[in-house]
Amino acid sequence: MNTITGAITSTGVAIPTLTSTTTTHINVSGLGNSGTTGIRSGDTVGVGNIGNNLVTDQNQSRSVSRIIFPPITPANLRTTLAPTTTTAITIQIGDTATAAERVDFSFSSNTVAGAAPTEIAIGATLEETIDNAASAINKFVGNGYHNYSLNQVRAYREGQNLVIESIDYGTTNRLDAVASAVGVGLANNGTSGVTATATSLNNGNRGGISASNVTNSAFVGKISGFKATYTGTADTVNVSLTVGSHTYTANNVDTTATIDTTLRLSSENGGYLDIDLRAGNGTAANSQNDANNFASRLDAAFATIDFYQTRDISSYKGSAPVVTQGVVTGSLAGTTVRMAGTQFTDLKIENISVNAPVGSSVNASVEFTINGEKFTSASPLSKQLGANQTYKFVSAGDSNRFIEFTTGDTAIQLDTTAKATAFKDALNGAFGVGTSNSALSFQVGVTSGDALSISLGGVTTKDIGIESLDVLTRASAAIAADTIDSAIDKVTAVRAEVGALQSRFNFAAANVESSISNQDSARGVLLDTDIAAESTAFSTAQVQLQAGISVLAQANQLQQNLLKLIG
Repeated sequence: MNTITGAITSTGVAIPTLTSTTTTHINVSGLGNSGTTGIRSGDTVGVGNIGNNLVTDQNQSRSVSRIIFPPITPANLRTTLAPTTTTAITIQIGDTATAAERVDFSFSSNTVAGAAPTEIAIGATLEETIDNAASAINKFVGNGYHNYSLNQVRAYREGQNLVIESIDYGTTNRLDAVASAVGVGLANNGTSGVTATATSLNNGNRGGISASNVTNSAFVGKISGFKATYTGTADTVNVSLTVGSHTYTANNVDTTATIDTTLRLSSENGGYLDIDLRAGNGTAANSQNDANNFASRLDAAFATIDFYQTRDISSYKGSAPVVTQGVVTGSLAGTTVRMAGTQFTDLKIENISVNAPVGSSVNASVEFTINGEKFTSASPLSKQLGANQTYKFVSAGDSNRFIEFTTGDTAIQLDTTAKATAFKDALNGAFGVGTSNSALSFQVGVTSGDALSISLGGVTTKDIGIESLDVLTRASAAIAADTIDSAIDKVTAVRAEVGALQSRFNFAAANVESSISNQDSARGVLLDTDIAAESTAFSTAQVQLQAGISVLAQANQLQQNLLKLIG
């Protein structure tokens, strides 16, 4: 937070001065009805335990394959990972049983500009080499088969592991991720070899309530309001759920399914929602009252689930190079930042901390503080942020809230304090920390506790949700009208806040003026001359002087009188 402190003047009143601590608001896309949700497949997930046995247990997870590397010293990296071009370790992604439908990435000591896209450059350390592997996988572009496979996954380094993870929840389709170490004698280095914990990316789950294909920005936090309409056919209802401006519907739903059944509720523009109904736990429906009971049970199932979303931070502008003492040590070009949570309003980034490795540690640290909540790295960062990778910074209070920082084509070095400071400064600039959105605190008295804080919400068209309105259809015009009403309320609220702040400042100013008057009066009492007292003292001194002169004159007369008597 920008803080205004004060120096004490001769009158004892603080003169405001600005210090350097900063807070800035951050904007997250997907708010209001601007048409830009920032929500993609896999960005919405329900967390918690199902509140009614009508629905199967909640179980949402991504498919993951970890390729585990043994400790390899820098001197042995080349001889271990790529002794020759024919015996190099290969990482296969795709349908590994079909050569045409997979991509083979191989480690290579080739550093020339013409290296193949499937070559993984061997770096100075094992961590840097794994970073290079993740970068090669994430940015690879191939034929239709390859892109279909690789667009389902993302790669990142986790310590000394290379993680291949599905972007969406559940299992992937015809997709494996496996490391092949044919012909490589890792035993020469005293290691047990490169292994993969899963050859097929089929260990994810999508049980219970699956919202990973919901692209509705209002579908966050607690969701309720199911409606069911009896169709006239026994045990058959039409189900609907309205969330924000989107209505999700499913027709001819069997309320007494004897096997686990997926209920899919679809919306025209908001994606779709899957609910797995539990076998044998349904509700007979022979009337509208029975249909209402079925809807109530769905509401109860959702009552204990919180829905989190991951959205783009649209106010982040990452494009500048990271410059350390005149040398480029990274770049924010191509970087993006996303945030996961249950609410995205009035977010304030209060601090960004970046520290180089300390002592014997080989890992740098990055920490974000947003609304008093600290977000730290979910896994060791090593001495750099590798190119084309996503790093997750998780909340200390809730692991489902996190920040994702995705790098561009350039790695960002963090091995020295100067480089860490340069990266921090670049992030501050990209987030706009210290700009006009900052909150301010004014010291309005003698002590630091006499402060008045100001923090006003933004009222740009983007802030109040009217940046892009669509009135081409009746439905969109109705949404636009609601959005404008909401915008008017927001502007009115800010105006009221400004008025209240003006009153507080007027009161503070009057109080300071009163203090100045009282201090001047006290100073006058202490320093001004007391005329009456001084006049009395002067008169007393004059009387005493005249009396002394009179006595002296009489003494002189005594000597003269004595001489007259003798003479």
